[in-house]
Amino acid sequence: MNVENIIPGGIPVKGPNQSLFLDISLQSNYNDTTMLKNDRIEEKIQREIRRRAFDRAERRTQETDSRLDFELKLDALAEVSGLARSELEEIAAEVRASFERPRRDYFSIKSQVIVVFGCIGAAVLFLYLIIHWVF
Repeated sequence: MNVENIIPGGIPVKGPNQSLFLDISLQSNYNDTTMLKNDRIEEKIQREIRRRAFDRAERRTQETDSRLDFELKLDALAEVSGLARSELEEIAAEVRASFERPRRDYFSIKSQVIVVFGCIGAAVLFLYLIIHWVF
């Protein structure tokens, strides 16, 4: 058997059935590359699942730590201040509510100054263009 009678897949090619064996070999190589692509995609999927799982676990750990830290601080405040824990929880709820309210000073002094100077600049530019257009 000659070297040129063997296809890269290792399938011998003989006589009239040469195209049949060649098609099988090419399809085998196609399936191999398709499987490699699918394996790569599957690896990426597995990595992403692993990453998201660890992210979620870390987030839950942080939330749990934050909650435990808050509980410990309330216990310490209860001991130091002499207030009941329920009173401290009410105070905490009031403070949270005060920070969660929408702010009404959304149009600050800085924003007002920027708008005023922007309007003055636009008016000056408009007047400059009119003067040069007319004269």
